[in-house]
Amino acid sequence: MGRAMVEYKSKNGDLPDRILVYRDGVGDGQLQYILEHELPQINAYVQNEKCRTSGWEPTLAYIGEGSTSASKNLRIMVKNKWL
Repeated sequence: MGRAMVEYKSKNGDLPDRILVYRDGVGDGQLQYILEHELPQINAYVQNEKCRTSGWEPTLAYIGEGSTSASKNLRIMVKNKWL
């Protein structure tokens, strides 16, 4: 995430107003891991960067798509809860 933000800022002169994290292949067993590990890391990066960048208040969306043999599943995280 950090490298992506640095690259974005170097090309655009500022950080993005919206951040979309899309994960394909998220199984039911990974949902808790994402909630407990990945999201806190992303949120920590955003909070740290907000302290260094005055007025930066990005919107963060996290989408996890799982696949089963029969169909596709789409999971959306809103305010730390899977919908």
